[in-house]
Amino acid sequence: MITKRESVMIAHSREIPILSFSPLERTCSRLLEWARPLLSADLYRESMRAVEGFLSSSGEGHLLQGELDRIYPEQRDVLKWMPYWENWYLSNRHSLPANCNPFYVLEIEGEKLKIDNAELSAMAVEAALKFHLKIKRGDLKPDRWNGRLLSMEQYDLIFGVTRIPGKDMDRNLKSDTDYIAVLCNGHIFLQKVLDGENIVPSEGLARNFRIIMEQSRRPARVPLSALTSLPRSKWAEIRDKLIQCKEVARAIEAIEKSLFVLCLDEPREMTLEELSLSVLLGSPENRWFDKSLQVVVLGKGRIGINFEHSQRDGTPMGRFVKFLNEEITTLRLKTGAAPSPTEVDIPERDYVKDISLKAQKEAEKAFSKLKLSVINFKDFGKEEIKRLMLSPDGFVQTALFLSQKRTWGHVKTIFESVMLRQFWKGRTEGMRPFNSWTGAFLGLVDDPSASDRARNAAMLKAIKAHSFRARLCMDGKGLEGHLGLLEAIAEGKVGKKSLVEKPKIYECPAWKVLQDIGITSSTTSGEGLVSAGYGPAQEDGIAVRYIKRSDCLVFCITSLDDFDDSRRCFIEKLPKALKDMRRYAGLSTERKFL
Repeated sequence: MITKRESVMIAHSREIPILSFSPLERTCSRLLEWARPLLSADLYRESMRAVEGFLSSSGEGHLLQGELDRIYPEQRDVLKWMPYWENWYLSNRHSLPANCNPFYVLEIEGEKLKIDNAELSAMAVEAALKFHLKIKRGDLKPDRWNGRLLSMEQYDLIFGVTRIPGKDMDRNLKSDTDYIAVLCNGHIFLQKVLDGENIVPSEGLARNFRIIMEQSRRPARVPLSALTSLPRSKWAEIRDKLIQCKEVARAIEAIEKSLFVLCLDEPREMTLEELSLSVLLGSPENRWFDKSLQVVVLGKGRIGINFEHSQRDGTPMGRFVKFLNEEITTLRLKTGAAPSPTEVDIPERDYVKDISLKAQKEAEKAFSKLKLSVINFKDFGKEEIKRLMLSPDGFVQTALFLSQKRTWGHVKTIFESVMLRQFWKGRTEGMRPFNSWTGAFLGLVDDPSASDRARNAAMLKAIKAHSFRARLCMDGKGLEGHLGLLEAIAEGKVGKKSLVEKPKIYECPAWKVLQDIGITSSTTSGEGLVSAGYGPAQEDGIAVRYIKRSDCLVFCITSLDDFDDSRRCFIEKLPKALKDMRRYAGLSTERKFL
């Protein structure tokens, strides 16, 4: 017998279309079109030859497309191998912090609510559990975008999921338990939070969290959690050795099966940058980066969210964050006792202790290399951009290119995340927003002989082209997902093994220039957040996550320390780029929305 939640999910899924792909010739045409403004004439001709060979009767393209057509849509799990979908993440061997897991810092301030960190933690846990129970009961109303239903499967994977490391590929473990793991100064506790479908009284939880903080004043002798910060294959090898010990195996299993992790950090004064870094990275011994959800309670009564990315994207987490903010501000501690927390017993065996301490030092060294800034641009926000009849995303993305050009003297492509949740189990398409009109605008903007009218015209066309391309990707007609899936088939990850050797199209300049990312970007709504971000995709690049508020724009910009000078220069150029574009946009307002 199916549950109400399952019946709701099944009924909802039947109304969501299945992702389809453009004809291969059209996808390859878009590859050349998108790459052309970034290539010399010779490199473009070289790319054309590679595409022509790929599409020829003796080429690999139609063979790979035929294999995709054979196995899809009957075997829909093939979609997991698309770039930025589940298996793409699970096969990545980099460490999770700074390379994968995103973070949010919520607007909630415990001090303004006149509650301490223990009470704030209890309220955050209660609010999170209310959202969990809504999902479990099937009471969460479906998301819609422009009237279209959106896929809801990702919500079912926010709670009770842990990424388990593997030698070549990780896997996800889904559990349905009644407790959370609480981390404090490297100590790990298990706290029961549900009694059936009733939430344990928050007053009792707050009392227990105070006890945990008191008992954890000294750092844990075995910082086991730090191991989750290691590169995935290395962590998998260590974990396989550790679980040979029954006591360690039980400890790891208990954490991995928890609903989520609550991280109680030591309260201290922090800037917004420090708060953001603490939620993104924190102290490695006080995080379990494999968990689908970590709720981090910080100094001055601030809350952050860190989440593992393989099973969910930002839009479902955005709704969760909004719910947390709204709930916590209205909650009051509910009287009653809570079951006592149990500290996880981690044996102090030499190997366990030594390898954990070594992982802690390695993580601290790696974490120190990431640099982060939060820029609150207050001159205007999304409402002013919309008043000018412009797309806020198109406007900001064009400003990112302008800042990049003024910083480096040239542009690399930008990765922009585009939602595909309007399709069954939809995740993300990787858009590359640079277009020929962007190039024309960048050529005019600092040319003293160019007029503001000419800059205005080129800028408007660049933003319009951006909006068209974004809609194309949202409709499932982007190029990276399609070609990336064919590449997975060629590599034997999908379908028949060793179908063909890797086609030359994946070595051609057009494909390479679109994979050489200068800026990794994404956006989120401004509801409930003061900061959000992630680490850079490349060592010689930056990551930019921007929050579009009605009256301001908030940017979180990260880089590794070897690229920090360029990042700081970019940050200096960004406000002027935004202001210049606002001035050009003001020259003409009578047009349709771009």
